[in-house]
Amino acid sequence: MKPSYVRHSGEIAWLWLICFGAWAQEPPTFEVASVKPSDSRSIRMFSGGPGTKDPGRISWSRATLHDVLYYAFDLKDGEQISGPEWLSTEPYDITAKIPPGTTKVQFEAMLQVLLADRFKMVVHHVTRELAVYSLVVAKNGPKFRQPNSGTDKEGFPHLPPGRPGLSVNYGTEARLAARHEPLAALAQSLRRDVGRMVIDKTGLDGTFDFTLEYSLRDSTADPGRIPALFDALPQQLGLRLMDGKAPFDVVVVDHAEKMPTAN
Repeated sequence: MKPSYVRHSGEIAWLWLICFGAWAQEPPTFEVASVKPSDSRSIRMFSGGPGTKDPGRISWSRATLHDVLYYAFDLKDGEQISGPEWLSTEPYDITAKIPPGTTKVQFEAMLQVLLADRFKMVVHHVTRELAVYSLVVAKNGPKFRQPNSGTDKEGFPHLPPGRPGLSVNYGTEARLAARHEPLAALAQSLRRDVGRMVIDKTGLDGTFDFTLEYSLRDSTADPGRIPALFDALPQQLGLRLMDGKAPFDVVVVDHAEKMPTAN
């Protein structure tokens, strides 16, 4: 299959099936794939794929093209996708059989081919400055503490001793409990509450045990009890969030059709 592309606004907008990997031969494809618009009975769910317990297939329901782009390009944040609003609202059910031994990079290429074949998607790349927060060490240095097992008096569960992972619990307050986790995991977890990407710039390598508790309400509505996130980080972990911008690769969708071609 020869490379194909189209000119768009003075830039080369590569067709999905050739622009996301310099494949010397045919790009890898799913053995079998089904793509159809979701019906009212579909429940949003993602399962399978390389690195999971079911590497030989994927079964995604109520997945948007925004979701598929995210996985196909191994993006870090939804802000790295630019295109029509319907990309994040129109749901699809996608099932596909993956050849044995498929790597993560090959899986991404398969998704790219799927988008080109079934949705006639055409994209190009641009580099844009996006608003971010950098997670950095506060003035007095880090002060991580060892979480307890079980639950506390307010019913927030903690991870059992020795079990790696990050537990996140929400109510009017947020509680994060980590065992043997890198600070990059903390940065990723904070994205939901700060509304932008958080990048680990602490320079602290390795894994850590820590807990973080903060209010999700306006601090003026909950005085003296649980601090807001920006106050809780330096008080409890000796870290802080620093406002800034960083360059990111952005995938710009030039064309896509809502109705996929027949299976």
